[in-house]
Amino acid sequence: MPLYTADALVLRTYKLGEADRIVVFLTADRGKKRGVAKSARRPRSRFVGALEPLTHARVAYFEKETRELVNLNYAEPLRSPLMASGDAVSYASYFAELLDEWSPADDPSETLYRLGASVLDAMADGGSVERLARYFVRTKEGYHVDSDLRKMIVFAPHNVLKDAPFTKLDLIACR
Repeated sequence: MPLYTADALVLRTYKLGEADRIVVFLTADRGKKRGVAKSARRPRSRFVGALEPLTHARVAYFEKETRELVNLNYAEPLRSPLMASGDAVSYASYFAELLDEWSPADDPSETLYRLGASVLDAMADGGSVERLARYFVRTKEGYHVDSDLRKMIVFAPHNVLKDAPFTKLDLIACR
Protein backbone atom coordinates (compact mmCIF):
# COMPACT_ATOMS: atom_id res chain seq x y z
CA MET A 1 0.00 0.00 0.00
CA PRO A 2 2.08 2.97 -1.26
CA LEU A 3 1.95 6.43 0.27
CA TYR A 4 1.30 9.27 -2.19
CA THR A 5 1.92 12.93 -1.41
CA ALA A 6 0.50 15.65 -3.64
CA ASP A 7 -0.96 19.12 -3.75
CA ALA A 8 -4.73 18.85 -4.07
CA LEU A 9 -7.90 20.90 -4.29
CA VAL A 10 -10.63 19.72 -1.93
CA LEU A 11 -13.87 19.48 -3.90
CA ARG A 12 -16.37 18.26 -1.29
CA THR A 13 -16.78 16.25 1.87
CA TYR A 14 -19.45 13.92 3.26
CA LYS A 15 -20.09 12.75 6.80
CA LEU A 16 -19.14 9.15 7.50
CA GLY A 17 -20.14 7.63 10.77
CA GLU A 18 -19.68 9.54 13.99
CA ALA A 19 -16.26 11.12 13.51
CA ASP A 20 -15.02 10.47 9.95
CA ARG A 21 -15.44 12.21 6.60
CA ILE A 22 -15.30 11.11 3.00
CA VAL A 23 -13.20 13.66 1.10
CA VAL A 24 -13.25 14.18 -2.67
CA PHE A 25 -10.08 15.90 -3.86
CA LEU A 26 -8.40 16.65 -7.18
CA THR A 27 -4.67 16.26 -7.84
CA ALA A 28 -2.79 17.24 -10.97
CA ASP A 29 -0.95 13.96 -11.43
CA ARG A 30 -3.41 11.31 -10.13
CA GLY A 31 -6.81 12.89 -10.89
CA LYS A 32 -9.89 12.94 -8.69
CA LYS A 33 -9.74 10.73 -5.60
CA ARG A 34 -12.21 9.83 -2.89
CA GLY A 35 -10.81 9.02 0.51
CA VAL A 36 -11.63 8.55 4.18
CA ALA A 37 -10.30 11.10 6.67
CA LYS A 38 -10.43 9.31 10.02
CA SER A 39 -11.52 11.46 12.99
CA ALA A 40 -11.88 14.53 10.76
CA ARG A 41 -15.05 15.67 12.54
CA ARG A 42 -13.51 15.68 16.02
CA PRO A 43 -12.72 19.07 17.61
CA ARG A 44 -8.96 18.41 17.82
CA SER A 45 -8.61 16.84 14.41
CA ARG A 46 -5.39 17.02 12.40
CA PHE A 47 -7.55 18.03 9.40
CA VAL A 48 -8.86 21.28 10.91
CA GLY A 49 -9.36 23.90 8.18
CA ALA A 50 -7.99 21.71 5.41
CA LEU A 51 -11.21 20.07 4.21
CA GLU A 52 -13.26 23.10 3.17
CA PRO A 53 -14.41 23.33 -0.49
CA LEU A 54 -11.73 24.55 -2.92
CA THR A 55 -9.01 24.56 -0.26
CA HIS A 56 -5.57 24.02 -1.74
CA ALA A 57 -3.87 21.49 0.55
CA ARG A 58 -0.87 19.21 0.60
CA VAL A 59 -2.27 15.72 1.20
CA ALA A 60 -0.77 12.32 1.92
CA TYR A 61 -2.81 9.20 1.32
CA PHE A 62 -2.50 5.45 1.07
CA GLU A 63 -4.04 3.73 -1.93
CA LYS A 64 -4.77 0.06 -2.56
CA GLU A 65 -5.57 -0.99 -6.11
CA THR A 66 -8.50 -3.14 -4.99
CA ARG A 67 -10.24 -0.38 -3.02
CA GLU A 68 -12.32 2.50 -4.28
CA LEU A 69 -11.54 4.79 -1.32
CA VAL A 70 -8.05 5.90 -0.33
CA ASN A 71 -6.98 6.40 3.28
CA LEU A 72 -6.20 10.08 3.84
CA ASN A 73 -3.28 10.37 6.25
CA TYR A 74 -3.01 14.16 6.57
CA ALA A 75 -3.99 17.38 4.83
CA GLU A 76 -2.05 20.58 5.37
CA PRO A 77 -3.89 23.71 4.12
CA LEU A 78 -1.82 25.94 1.85
CA ARG A 79 -4.50 28.39 0.62
CA SER A 80 -8.15 28.63 1.45
CA PRO A 81 -11.13 30.61 0.12
CA LEU A 82 -11.96 31.34 3.77
CA MET A 83 -9.18 33.95 3.65
CA ALA A 84 -10.97 35.86 0.88
CA SER A 85 -13.63 38.46 1.59
CA GLY A 86 -17.34 38.70 0.85
CA ASP A 87 -19.23 35.92 -0.90
CA ALA A 88 -16.07 34.00 -1.77
CA VAL A 89 -17.03 31.00 0.39
CA SER A 90 -20.34 30.40 -1.41
CA TYR A 91 -18.68 30.86 -4.79
CA ALA A 92 -15.88 28.49 -3.73
CA SER A 93 -18.52 25.80 -3.21
CA TYR A 94 -19.92 26.56 -6.66
CA PHE A 95 -16.51 26.27 -8.34
CA ALA A 96 -15.68 23.10 -6.38
CA GLU A 97 -18.96 21.59 -7.59
CA LEU A 98 -18.06 22.51 -11.17
CA LEU A 99 -14.65 20.86 -10.91
CA ASP A 100 -16.21 17.77 -9.34
CA GLU A 101 -18.69 17.48 -12.23
CA TRP A 102 -16.03 17.96 -14.91
CA SER A 103 -13.34 15.65 -13.56
CA PRO A 104 -13.70 11.89 -14.01
CA ALA A 105 -12.37 9.64 -11.25
CA ASP A 106 -8.72 8.54 -11.48
CA ASP A 107 -8.19 10.47 -14.72
CA PRO A 108 -5.32 12.96 -14.32
CA SER A 109 -6.18 16.36 -15.76
CA GLU A 110 -3.59 19.00 -15.07
CA THR A 111 -5.75 21.51 -16.98
CA LEU A 112 -8.67 21.16 -14.55
CA TYR A 113 -6.33 21.32 -11.59
CA ARG A 114 -4.74 24.52 -12.90
CA LEU A 115 -8.21 25.98 -13.56
CA GLY A 116 -9.20 25.38 -9.95
CA ALA A 117 -5.91 26.76 -8.65
CA SER A 118 -6.32 29.85 -10.86
CA VAL A 119 -9.82 30.48 -9.53
CA LEU A 120 -8.48 30.20 -5.97
CA ASP A 121 -5.62 32.58 -6.82
CA ALA A 122 -8.05 35.11 -8.33
CA MET A 123 -10.23 34.98 -5.22
CA ALA A 124 -7.21 35.36 -2.93
CA ASP A 125 -5.96 38.36 -4.94
CA GLY A 126 -9.29 40.11 -4.44
CA GLY A 127 -10.65 39.48 -7.93
CA SER A 128 -14.37 39.70 -8.53
CA VAL A 129 -15.90 36.29 -7.79
CA GLU A 130 -19.10 37.39 -9.52
CA ARG A 131 -17.13 37.91 -12.72
CA LEU A 132 -15.53 34.47 -12.40
CA ALA A 133 -18.89 32.82 -11.75
CA ARG A 134 -20.76 34.38 -14.64
CA TYR A 135 -18.60 32.60 -17.22
CA PHE A 136 -20.07 29.21 -16.28
CA VAL A 137 -23.75 28.28 -16.63
CA ARG A 138 -25.53 25.24 -15.22
CA THR A 139 -27.95 23.50 -17.62
CA LYS A 140 -29.84 20.20 -17.59
CA GLU A 141 -26.84 18.46 -19.20
CA GLY A 142 -24.33 19.85 -16.69
CA TYR A 143 -22.10 22.93 -16.76
CA HIS A 144 -21.16 24.88 -19.87
CA VAL A 145 -19.12 27.94 -20.70
CA ASP A 146 -21.41 30.95 -21.07
CA SER A 147 -22.46 31.67 -24.66
CA ASP A 148 -21.28 35.32 -24.49
CA LEU A 149 -17.80 34.13 -23.59
CA ARG A 150 -17.87 31.45 -26.31
CA LYS A 151 -18.68 34.14 -28.92
CA MET A 152 -15.50 35.99 -27.99
CA ILE A 153 -13.34 32.87 -28.49
CA VAL A 154 -12.57 31.52 -31.96
CA PHE A 155 -12.24 27.74 -32.13
CA ALA A 156 -10.70 26.79 -35.46
CA PRO A 157 -8.78 23.73 -36.65
CA HIS A 158 -6.36 25.78 -38.76
CA ASN A 159 -2.64 25.55 -39.12
CA VAL A 160 -1.11 28.92 -38.30
CA LEU A 161 1.91 28.28 -40.52
CA LYS A 162 -0.17 27.30 -43.59
CA ASP A 163 -3.16 29.66 -43.16
CA ALA A 164 -1.72 33.15 -43.48
CA PRO A 165 -4.83 35.14 -42.37
CA PHE A 166 -4.59 33.60 -38.92
CA THR A 167 -1.14 35.00 -38.25
CA LYS A 168 -2.59 38.44 -37.36
CA LEU A 169 -4.48 37.18 -34.27
CA ASP A 170 -3.72 38.58 -30.81
CA LEU A 171 -4.08 35.28 -28.93
CA ILE A 172 -3.81 31.69 -30.05
CA ALA A 173 -4.39 28.83 -27.62
CA CYS A 174 -3.66 25.24 -28.58
CA ARG A 175 -4.95 22.12 -26.88
